[in-house]
Amino acid sequence: YPQLILSPIHVLGFGIHWGTSWGSLPPQKMFSLGGIKTIPGYGYDAFLGEHIFLMRAKYDLRFGKWLAGINANVGIISNKHSSLKGISNINFKL
Repeated sequence: YPQLILSPIHVLGFGIHWGTSWGSLPPQKMFSLGGIKTIPGYGYDAFLGEHIFLMRAKYDLRFGKWLAGINANVGIISNKHSSLKGISNINFKL
């Protein structure tokens, strides 16, 4: 997702992804959440649905060769056969 470099040591990143469909979709065409590129900590395609909203934000702090940061991910996915599911996580890295 896009990054905003505030200074040589401070970096912000933010991204939004959404989608919807009209009508029924077969499982292979549904939107998915889960995995390193959407909601880390959950398995790849762990959640499937016909409607999706994903918001990701990150802050990195660089100290020479060292990098520390925090990532926050929030996702909502639903379809007509199941209720709305909210998924989130926060990661710290050193």
